Amino acid sequence: MDDDLRHWDVEDSFTIDQVPALCLGIDPLRDDRTKLEAQRIAIVRARLQRDATLAADIVHQAVSAAIAAIPEIERTTALVTASIGRELAKVDAYCSPVSQETRHDIQFRSQGFDLKPDEPQTFWRRDIEKWLERTGFDSKYAFARQPLSVAIPVKGPSDGDRAVEPRDEVTLSHPAVARKSGSRPVTPQRMDALSSVLHAHLLKIKAEGGQRPSARAVMDAWRSSKPPGIVRVSLEGVEWMRGEGDDASETVSLAALSARIERMWPKNSR
Repeated sequence: MDDDLRHWDVEDSFTIDQVPALCLGIDPLRDDRTKLEAQRIAIVRARLQRDATLAADIVHQAVSAAIAAIPEIERTTALVTASIGRELAKVDAYCSPVSQETRHDIQFRSQGFDLKPDEPQTFWRRDIEKWLERTGFDSKYAFARQPLSVAIPVKGPSDGDRAVEPRDEVTLSHPAVARKSGSRPVTPQRMDALSSVLHAHLLKIKAEGGQRPSARAVMDAWRSSKPPGIVRVSLEGVEWMRGEGDDASETVSLAALSARIERMWPKNSR
């Protein structure tokens, strides 16, 4: 039987140790965990740590590129801050979870400090919500804030001061509540920067009701939008950043990109 987790509803942020336990329906405050529970928590924690570290790397790469693109003579604090905000919003839309530590580091970058990124340890509720949606993990604890459901009394026809018919209620729910659930692109077991960008792109298409795209369609979209981490899109394939140094970039062919799409969104899925 899962623990009662309602007291966590008042929290807006969670640590990297609290999130895995809550996802599995285990109260982080409970210290009498079984060996199996501890092992399950460790598995989820490792995935969260990996995704958060990858998100931090992508954020810092995108921000570094954005700052470098601003001519030094024009590099005012206001302009840098605005540029960083735009890049962070782009990455935040497809890569999760972005930790509070990463956001804090970015703020220092906007003030001219070049600090070593802190290890992701704390997350806002909304970031964990997006991470769960992207991974498809069925969390026991609802990180998503429950949308307002307002019961509005509606009076029936009246005869003077006397109501002829009983009052009805109309319930207004947030559109997200009524959104149809269904199969969505699966998260690959090995998530590199390219897979993260591709997975986010496929999720967006699925959320908008679109069909499984071809590799060529994805390349055409990236050629115009140039998401963070994508260096260049050519007829031969997609060049993306996989690290730092002379061999930092790698090019995947059209066929290789198509294979990645197939693994995330098989043709026989809806």
